[in-house]
Amino acid sequence: MTQPPEAGKCQWTLADEKAFIDFLIQHASAAGDGANFKMVTFTAAAAVVNEKRSAGAPKTGKACQNKWSVLRMTFRAIQAIKAKSGWTWTNDKGANITPDMEPEWLNFLKAHPRARPFKSKGWVHLEKMTQVMPATVKGAHVFCPSQGTTGLHSPEDPFNSTPIDNLQEADAPVEDMEDEDEEEATQEAEEVSQPSNTPSTPPRASSNSRKRERASSETPAPLSKRTKLTAATAINGLTHSINRFGENICVAIGGGSEHSSPSRRKAAIRKVQTEDWLSWGDQLVMLGVFENNTKAADAYLSIDPKNSPFRHMWVKNRLEEVKEVKEAKKLF
Repeated sequence: MTQPPEAGKCQWTLADEKAFIDFLIQHASAAGDGANFKMVTFTAAAAVVNEKRSAGAPKTGKACQNKWSVLRMTFRAIQAIKAKSGWTWTNDKGANITPDMEPEWLNFLKAHPRARPFKSKGWVHLEKMTQVMPATVKGAHVFCPSQGTTGLHSPEDPFNSTPIDNLQEADAPVEDMEDEDEEEATQEAEEVSQPSNTPSTPPRASSNSRKRERASSETPAPLSKRTKLTAATAINGLTHSINRFGENICVAIGGGSEHSSPSRRKAAIRKVQTEDWLSWGDQLVMLGVFENNTKAADAYLSIDPKNSPFRHMWVKNRLEEVKEVKEAKKLF
């Protein structure tokens, strides 16, 4: 029996996406510093986008929330390209990857698979997305002198780890892309909007994730055999990424484990209490970071005291990552 058009799956055309982003630009003040809109905004956006709907079922607030998660992840992938040392981004040619850069590009895609569509072309939404997204980006995409050796990212970044062979062109109608991104986008959206009183329970690894752990080796599996991350492995990957952050940035600026000591950790704790631009609550979060990660304290102390904008950006990224982990753990 054929379903009526209204009962089908909602589809996103390029015009739908532009109308959606324009609406969010007009209501940017409704989002926090992290561009996290509430469901009431997405519901209002759905009504506006549906006025111009030409195909598929009407958009809902949840569909708009998922679409925003996909757009944000795409934006972050492009920011990672821009942050890559020695690369040049242009709006018409994207990452401008030449044949001699191909090995480096393939290695980059292991950590940022969503960047694949932008090898030689730009993104039609980039300029407008820049008006909505915060000026700073997530820790995986910040400060890149050491990228190409150790980098400041983990290949297990759960917000960018979509199998490379499943990616679709970013400028194509998103109806094809949504089938593959819906689960991942829903997961990120729920991590942002999950109520704070949700009971916390330990994550239970699925049988598939246990099989992947037993089968893991230094030789990566063929792309065709890679599977989408489960929620449990995403949490583990994010936690691992945060733990590695302090170590990687120390390597990038020439530091090492020999510089870690209780005295430097105490010095970092004392110094963060002088950051009068931070609330007491954020200072307390950073104190916890330094208590559990001496390498992060080393990195914080190693930042040039005169470079306040970079130090503020570094602290904000750490706070954002810690808060994302806490929100994500509330799902289990």
